[in-house]
Amino acid sequence: MWIALQRPGNVGTRTYHVIEGVPPALDTCAGGGESMPQSQLVVTLTDVATGQPMGAAVLHEWRSRHAVADLGLRHGKAIFHQPSPFEPTLSIVQLENLDYVASALIIGPISIGTADKQCPGPAAPYNPAKATNQGHAQVDRASSPPEGHGTADQFAVGDLSGKYGPVAGHRAVYWHLLDPTLPLSGPESVVGRMLLARGSDGRSLVCANLLPVSSRPLTRARATLDGALRGSITITRTDQTEDPLGDAYVDLGLCWQDGRNATVDHNWHLHSVPLAPGSFDCAATKGHYNPHHVDTGPAYGCQCSVHAPLRCEAGDLAGRQGTVSVPNCRTGLARYHFADSHVSLSGPTSVIGLPIVFHESHFSMPRVACANLKPL
Repeated sequence: MWIALQRPGNVGTRTYHVIEGVPPALDTCAGGGESMPQSQLVVTLTDVATGQPMGAAVLHEWRSRHAVADLGLRHGKAIFHQPSPFEPTLSIVQLENLDYVASALIIGPISIGTADKQCPGPAAPYNPAKATNQGHAQVDRASSPPEGHGTADQFAVGDLSGKYGPVAGHRAVYWHLLDPTLPLSGPESVVGRMLLARGSDGRSLVCANLLPVSSRPLTRARATLDGALRGSITITRTDQTEDPLGDAYVDLGLCWQDGRNATVDHNWHLHSVPLAPGSFDCAATKGHYNPHHVDTGPAYGCQCSVHAPLRCEAGDLAGRQGTVSVPNCRTGLARYHFADSHVSLSGPTSVIGLPIVFHESHFSMPRVACANLKPL
């Protein structure tokens, strides 16, 4: 067993401890009988000097991640499997009838929206803008080697043809390989984003969302905005009884329809009190949703981040994922996709029914739009 610890005052680093001599009841790989159900196990940390508890967490079994992008009978599919965040992803790509016009196969940064009647474009490969705990950093494509050469870390996370080999001049491609730079969990997960074949002119030829594979139906909820701020926020998650450590996939499409120019740095949060039917009084939603009573003292602002999501309130989406910018509707929607394992759609901490609130630009406090999340 291994444990990763973070000091509250230094959230950018972790210390790792390997614990030997784990009792067989805790070891699911141990032979000679069944192990204890892990939902009954709790790991506790105690201050040796004072004997006071410092923290506790329920021990869950990590479930392997599976995802598939189905491009239909004519074009085939791409299947991805990752046993754990510490192992490479198995990529199985079988695409046909590309008609020799595709120039690249990529995973884009956003998903295909339910209102999209054609593949969004032009699209660039998903290329995380900054390093996170998973160790991936933005890649300058101009500095990457030719397609199919070099190593996977020299290409953007979503640049499949760069990492796996060229598709230009091919009618079909078949790949079966391990990719150490394609996460299926965590903040840089590619699950929920779109897989697309792109032509030499940058136009998207065929596309499909990369959906999580689960034995149970996905749970979805959506908040719809139709005031000065127009758009929707859709949250999708696998069944949490099947995979309590799974991610929620948050998709946003936003724009101003009241004539104002583009704005930047809007905080957005889940708040604790639902809007009354027919009400648009965002002030009535009270404070951020914080079911785990996270300490919001003076150090909160510098501790809550994508690097330390457990130091964030469950409703602090901006703290974990960053602020959003909003254009005028005449120029189109601002599209975002986030993976967030701290948003629940079932159980006692479900956010369904709660309001999503958007604040004024430049990190300002005034609330400019809000809507309740409704089940789909």
